[in-house]
Amino acid sequence: MFKFLEIRYFHRLLDVKTCKWFHIGIVFQCTHLQDVKRCYELLKLEDDCKLCDAKAAYIKLAKRYHPDSSSCSANIEKFRKIHEAYDKVCAHIQKEERKEELNKEEELEFTHMYTAMQHRQYLNYEGVGIGTPSQRQQQYHQYRAVRAMDSVSERRIGKIVLTHEDAMVIKDKKAAKKIKSTNVIHRLVEDLYQESYKNGEFDNLPGKGKPLPTRSDYNPYVDISTHNMNRVLISNGYAPDWVTKRKDIFFMIEDNRKKLLKERQKLGKAPLSPYNEDKWRQICLKFDDNIMRVNKIVDSLNLAVPIINLQLVQFSSKKELAKVMDQYAEIEALEKEVAASRELEKTIEDEKFNLKRIFQQLIEKLYKTV
Repeated sequence: MFKFLEIRYFHRLLDVKTCKWFHIGIVFQCTHLQDVKRCYELLKLEDDCKLCDAKAAYIKLAKRYHPDSSSCSANIEKFRKIHEAYDKVCAHIQKEERKEELNKEEELEFTHMYTAMQHRQYLNYEGVGIGTPSQRQQQYHQYRAVRAMDSVSERRIGKIVLTHEDAMVIKDKKAAKKIKSTNVIHRLVEDLYQESYKNGEFDNLPGKGKPLPTRSDYNPYVDISTHNMNRVLISNGYAPDWVTKRKDIFFMIEDNRKKLLKERQKLGKAPLSPYNEDKWRQICLKFDDNIMRVNKIVDSLNLAVPIINLQLVQFSSKKELAKVMDQYAEIEALEKEVAASRELEKTIEDEKFNLKRIFQQLIEKLYKTV
């Protein structure tokens, strides 16, 4: 009844031709489902069966109705219907399994998009606090302050225990807790620093007893503590990601140039043979791919640099290839000069040898005449 009302409703909205095809689609779908249900009944299968169950039922019925079997109930028409039913059931089960896999993938994407990012915030602040992220941040700062005050008071109590008798510990404990500490974390660090200085833990420093170096120029909009921290990081070999990435880009370009130049030198002087020309073409294509990879890194660098003047322009494979060929031409010219100089030296040595031999012959003739 509902399907009939639905069809009448679509007849009002759409034209007669569209409604005709819609009605045909519904009828075709219903007949297809009835046909599949009939196939399940023929194979004696349940609606939620799997491919292994369908295969087992097909084998069982094939043993009974296959014309080549020795069974008394063998029937070729019956076996043909069973085989067609088995194909339709297998197609239907595979289709349902694909639908289930697609639904699972959509559920995973949904959970990753809308739930993973929400739970990720609870990994911060050591799991302290409830509510929104800003509320949790305030609660975490309060928790850190309380924890620092407790550590300061415990440190003071430890000092009292080492210097006083046991009878005075409880009294001094209460007095230590009554002291209100402001900027407790800085006070704790200062106490630790003073104690380490008294114990002589800073005596092995290389600059002990020497004046501090003059402060270098720095950005006036950055506080001195951040500037000093950056100096410590730089002196220990740390560099921002975009700085190392910039160095890697120039290193990769130079490395690709050297490799291309070596490959060109291996092929020999021009003109190249057809085989070498084909090989050189493949090498140039590979060089283009390497330049494209470098340009992708350049794009990521340009998004990370703090100043627009530090951005790089993408490298052109044609220009880089032209630079390599210029280097190869210079090397060839240098090799020709070296070869020419060697030939000149060889001719000079030959002339010297000839002159020496002529001089010896003249001396021998003089001796003979005398």
